[in-house]
Amino acid sequence: MLNANIAFAAVCALNFYQVCWILGETPGLAFPAPPAIGQSLRSHPKNKKLRPPEILQYRQKIVYLTNLLSRNPKDIKALAQRANAYLKLQDLKHASLDCEKALALDPKCKDAAEVAYGLVDAYNGDMQEENALHFFNLVIPAYPDEPRLFVERGQLLHGMGRDKEALADQNKAVQMAPNEALPYYARAEVKCTMGNLRGAADDFGISAKYNKTPIHSYIAQAKCYDELKDYKAAVSTLSKVLPLPNLYLPDLLQARLHRARDYIKLADYENALKDLQVIIDAPISQTMKFENNGQLSEKALALQTRVELYITMKRNDMAIKDYGKLIALDQEWGQITPKWYQERAKLYRQSGLTDLAVRDETLARNLLQKTP
Repeated sequence: MLNANIAFAAVCALNFYQVCWILGETPGLAFPAPPAIGQSLRSHPKNKKLRPPEILQYRQKIVYLTNLLSRNPKDIKALAQRANAYLKLQDLKHASLDCEKALALDPKCKDAAEVAYGLVDAYNGDMQEENALHFFNLVIPAYPDEPRLFVERGQLLHGMGRDKEALADQNKAVQMAPNEALPYYARAEVKCTMGNLRGAADDFGISAKYNKTPIHSYIAQAKCYDELKDYKAAVSTLSKVLPLPNLYLPDLLQARLHRARDYIKLADYENALKDLQVIIDAPISQTMKFENNGQLSEKALALQTRVELYITMKRNDMAIKDYGKLIALDQEWGQITPKWYQERAKLYRQSGLTDLAVRDETLARNLLQKTP
């Protein structure tokens, strides 16, 4: 069964790539958008808060279009325009009704399909997945050659737990855009949760091939190899990341930390120590002590990993020194971690340094009493 961390990492990365593709922007990545993708179908922007004059304008437009439709209820263009006006006012109920009527009359009406695409976004934002899927199904007949629509619908289906249908959509996207990274990445994410880790690893690898900055694809591929306990393959994959140019330093440190841990699993302690040292020596200005989610940064994690490695190697003296560095890192960033004192005290006792052990135990106890 797939480790939940891999599934989560894959989903997060996929959401990031998907947004980059839709918006045509690539923050931190050089992710190409092919001519067949994203040009014929305009991305429907998030509905911004309208100013009073704009609200009045859309209401007047609805009145005008309602007049037209009273004379000709099958005016597809008027239905699509009124649906769009309702959508701008965030009246999803009436926007949906008009959009459905227009597409029932002409399933290939692009104006109505674009409104349907906007409704997908709106219903997704409200966590109404069934409604979002319904309108996705109405968009695709108007744009049958847009691979990104199959990627996005596949992602939605995957989120709904309908993995077989999701895989079918991602397979379709791969067939339509065989030289693009995103369809392979999206398909790999589905294969991960279906337990096909080898197939997922292969797709992440292909995704890396077509991505100008493939670090996230390589890291995801390495995580699959870890789950397969193929640590040599994981090390080989991560070794492709480190020579890449213009990498964002935290991403580079994450890849190096990952490789160090795989070296440890292979009992290659020498190379593991080399990778950990590079991370520990990284400029403190480039790696924060704590990330936004409260987890330790790569620098602190590298020190913690090296402590554990030194203990495995029966080098308690070196582990004690690294606990001192973790404590210093705490002080530099105004953090307090009683655990470091507690763990160092155990090593002092094992080394026969009772006085130092008592000192650290007392410090840890006092810190815990002060911690709210």
